[in-house]
Amino acid sequence: MKVDFLILGAQKGGSTWLYNTIQKHPAVVTPRHEIHFFSDDENYNKGIDWYHSQFAAGNGPLLYGEKTPEYLTVIPTSNKKTSVDTCNRIYSYNKNMKLLVVLREPIARLRSAINHMYRTRRIAPWVSAYDLILGKHRDAAEGFSLLQNGLYFENLTEYFRLFPPEQIKIMFFETDVLERPSASLADVCSFLKIPFDLSFFPSPTGKQNEYQMSLPAITLNYFMPGLRPLNNRLNHIFPAYKVQIDSKTRSFLEEFYASSNKNLKTLCGSLPDSWTYC
Repeated sequence: MKVDFLILGAQKGGSTWLYNTIQKHPAVVTPRHEIHFFSDDENYNKGIDWYHSQFAAGNGPLLYGEKTPEYLTVIPTSNKKTSVDTCNRIYSYNKNMKLLVVLREPIARLRSAINHMYRTRRIAPWVSAYDLILGKHRDAAEGFSLLQNGLYFENLTEYFRLFPPEQIKIMFFETDVLERPSASLADVCSFLKIPFDLSFFPSPTGKQNEYQMSLPAITLNYFMPGLRPLNNRLNHIFPAYKVQIDSKTRSFLEEFYASSNKNLKTLCGSLPDSWTYC
């Protein structure tokens, strides 16, 4: 076997929706979890046989694919789950690899990623967006590639350096996932050269892996992660917590991403209307 396609990311950009949906196709074989093979040096050193062992065996003409959002980030970062060698490793493994990317407006993606950092106890619930981006907790942001994950053009450029454009499909969360999910799945099937039938994908609409923890649950989970049943009960009582981005931090982020987004717009031809500051 050889893996035929990868969903590169972006992290918190809709790649989970695409992965959970496309794996329902009868011609697609996927692992049960993210493998982090090409991006994680330790996993990559386990070798190709280990990588292939993560996939179940199948019969007939099948496509093998997997999703690891860290594959998209190939510019330098201190995040140990990313590597500048990722795209070169993928090309060396399979120069005909099909690559799927789902992008989300960078500041919205970053906000969702901060919420994910709360939920996974990477940061305390009192750490603000300002603390992570401009303040005393910037090392935590760097270790999670918080800013670099949103530099889509810089990261994609490294893939376009190796792979022809017809092997890379770029999608947008705001339009392709939220507004036209069924049509987008048809496009993906065409890209992968597998038959499309909407019956393969029951209920393709709606967000997946959406952050829903309340602030009391985040706080309790940070100090006592073993009390999950109580956490779940708190989430039914209190509203989901969404980190706020203050005006100073937002201005910095808009300036930080402006050039990258402008180049991305040139690359893709257009961006969703909600990317208003681009």
